[in-house]
Amino acid sequence: STSSATAVGLQSVAGVITLHTTALAAGAETEFTFNNSQISSTSVVMLMLTVQQAAASTESDGATLVAGLGGPPGSGSCQIRLTNPGSAATSGAAKIHFFIIKTTT
Repeated sequence: STSSATAVGLQSVAGVITLHTTALAAGAETEFTFNNSQISSTSVVMLMLTVQQAAASTESDGATLVAGLGGPPGSGSCQIRLTNPGSAATSGAAKIHFFIIKTTT
């Protein structure tokens, strides 16, 4: 697993990026670089985020974590942006599932 402030490198068209506990304040954003030789400037990078909680804890009411691209993909990398549009801080360990679609146009 990695931090949401550290660049990540995986070299496949699909997989999972596992983050340490992601504490992100309400209304805050953070970005990190995702290096992957399968990504080109015409790629479509699909992301789905899940948050794992410790057995005895729950996410605070109003806490939300969203993953998206922080801009268009480039040759061999893209920026992944984590956003908390909720009204409370996040505290779970996040997994970002990715799928890269290679396009020619």
